[in-house]
Amino acid sequence: MGLKTFFGLKPPRHGGESGSNAKPKAPVETGRFITDTLLPPNFPIDVVYTWVDADDPRFQDRLSSHLPAGGIDKNTMSKARFQNHDELRYSLRSLLSFVPWVNHIYVVTCGQTPSWLVPNERLSLVDHTDILDEQYLPTFNSHVIGSALHRIAGLSEHYIYFNDDVLLLRPIEPGDAFTGNGLAYGFVGNLAISDTSPEPNETATNWGAKNARTLVARQWGRPLDRRFSHMFHPQRKTVAEECEAIFAAEYHSFRQNRFRAMDDLLCCSYLHPVAAYITGRGLFTRSSLWYVKIRDPSARKLYEQILRSHDLNSTRSVVCLNDIPTESELPGYGDHLHAFLSTYLPEPSCFESRRP
Repeated sequence: MGLKTFFGLKPPRHGGESGSNAKPKAPVETGRFITDTLLPPNFPIDVVYTWVDADDPRFQDRLSSHLPAGGIDKNTMSKARFQNHDELRYSLRSLLSFVPWVNHIYVVTCGQTPSWLVPNERLSLVDHTDILDEQYLPTFNSHVIGSALHRIAGLSEHYIYFNDDVLLLRPIEPGDAFTGNGLAYGFVGNLAISDTSPEPNETATNWGAKNARTLVARQWGRPLDRRFSHMFHPQRKTVAEECEAIFAAEYHSFRQNRFRAMDDLLCCSYLHPVAAYITGRGLFTRSSLWYVKIRDPSARKLYEQILRSHDLNSTRSVVCLNDIPTESELPGYGDHLHAFLSTYLPEPSCFESRRP
C-alpha cells in the first residue's frame, strides 16, 4: 500500500435507531487512498538536498568570523548541526536504488563540493548565492536556507526536499509523494505545537514551528497543532512562492538571522504543507519511519533492527539519522553509523568517484 494510510483518523461510528430491536447500521469507510492505483503522477519530480561540510577549513573560518562576541547557545548552533558523516553519499545511493524515476537532483551548498562527487547530468550543485539575496549571506541557519529552495533555477513545480540525513530503505513510487492530480502529501507526526510564544529553553525547531503556526492562524484562521515527521517533504514551487509573497515581511526579518533564532520560521516542514492543504494543493497523511539519534547508545539496537527488517523485506520506507547532542554518547558512534550505512547500501552510485 506504499507509504499512505487512511486519510483522517477513524471512520465514523453509526449507531442504530433507538429501541431494543433496532439493528446497527454497517460502518461506512471513508477516505481510503486509491489515487496511486487509478491515476499515478505523470509529471516531473525533482529532489532537493541541503548539505554542508563542517570539516572544510574555509567553512570553519567563515563561521568563526561571524560568531557573535557574546557567543551563542546550543539551541542556536551546535557542531552536530554541521557535522558531515558522509550521509549525502549514502542518501544518493538510496535515491538511485529505490527512486529511479526522479527527474533531477539539486544539492544546495555554501560553495562546497563533496570530495567524492563526480559531474553528472542528473545532479546540479546550487550555491546559497543562487537562491538568497546578498543581504542575507553568509548564513549558517538551515531555516533560512530552507525558505529559499523554491528559487532554484530550473526547479520543477513538484519537488521533494531531503535533509542529507534522510535515507530511503526500500522502493517508493511517485504516488507516495504526490497524488495523480499533483497534490503534495504532508506526513503528520505525533508531536504537538502549543499556541504559546517561543521559549528560550525550547529547541530551535519548536521556535520555527510555533512562529509558522501563528502566521497560519493569522492568514487562514486554521492552524495545525501538529509537527510533521522527520522524513522527506513533498513540495510545490507555487505554494512556496506564495508563502514568501504573503509573509514577505516575516521572511525578510528572519532571513537576517545568520544563526537560528527565536523569530525563525519553519518553512519546508510546517508552513508549506499546511498552506498547501488549506489552499487545496496538499493532503495530510501518515507514515512510519525509523528515527535514530546516532550519538545515543540506543542507535546500535536500531541499526540491528533495520538490517533485520531489510532481510525480511518488511522495513519501513525511511530512516532519519539525526545527529543531535545527547545526555550519554555512544562510543565510536561514527564508526557504528558507517558500518550500518555500508552494509545497507554497499554499492557506489554513479555520482561517486571512489569507494569510501
